[in-house]
Amino acid sequence: MSGYPDIDRVENEDILESMFSETDDLELKRRIRRRQRDIREKRFAEYESQRQIRFQRDEDAVTARLRRAEEEKQRKMREFEEQSRLRREAAGTGDEALRQRHAAAEEEKQKKLDGYRRMGQIMSTAYNTGVNDLLRDKHKPGLEHGANRANLTAHDSGPSKAVTGFGGTSYGPKTASTSRQESLNQNALTRNPNTIKQKLLDWSKAQVDGYPNVNVTNFSTSWNDGLAFCALIHRFYPNAFDFNQLNPKNRRGNFTLAFEMAQKLADIDPLLDVEDMVSMKNPDWKSVFTYVQSFYRQFATQRQ
Repeated sequence: MSGYPDIDRVENEDILESMFSETDDLELKRRIRRRQRDIREKRFAEYESQRQIRFQRDEDAVTARLRRAEEEKQRKMREFEEQSRLRREAAGTGDEALRQRHAAAEEEKQKKLDGYRRMGQIMSTAYNTGVNDLLRDKHKPGLEHGANRANLTAHDSGPSKAVTGFGGTSYGPKTASTSRQESLNQNALTRNPNTIKQKLLDWSKAQVDGYPNVNVTNFSTSWNDGLAFCALIHRFYPNAFDFNQLNPKNRRGNFTLAFEMAQKLADIDPLLDVEDMVSMKNPDWKSVFTYVQSFYRQFATQRQ
């Protein structure tokens, strides 16, 4: 073993492995292997000790987070209980508070019922007046819808001329639709409700002809995104807003714009409710029919 350092003092396994390869002494080889095993066991013990330290540190962090979470939960629960107590005190308790709440609910119900009755009376009057207006048209063969629009809007020069709005965009009846409109006035109108409904539908089609994303085929789904109403008011007030900026997906905005512009510019009462229209994919055709009659009375039967 001369020339070799004390094996028990060697900490480097590479040196021990070199010593193992260079000696033929079996006893020395055994001592070298034993020392290598001791070094590995020592290294493993150190690793395990560090691992335990890290585990304890991580466990302490988790415990701290759980403790903070529990404290936050308890704090929020106390706040919630305090808010609940304050709400109960503000609302009042006992039979008197309950009686007051019932009375308030009954009063609110009566207000809504009165509003519904008034709206029903308005819509009934509007419907009957609109039917009479439509019936009177049959006695006036010289009355043409295109000519009425020319009288109503200074920018029109004739029944076949398109309306020009923002940016020079043209909307309006083409020659064919104007001819169709003229032919409607030449046909005799009977008191058949279906005939009246069809006449108003054809009049509406003629007004919105040429507007993008607008296709009027009925008094329900054709109006469910609000664009048909916007096109109808835009026909007679083309400079009130830019129709090309409207989006079919913005139903609430379209209904609001159309109803407000109709009331502001043409004094047409908003017989339809924006929230009701937004909530329905298939609007009630009678309500839409009645509201569109307001446009017909305002624009199709006016004189200079």
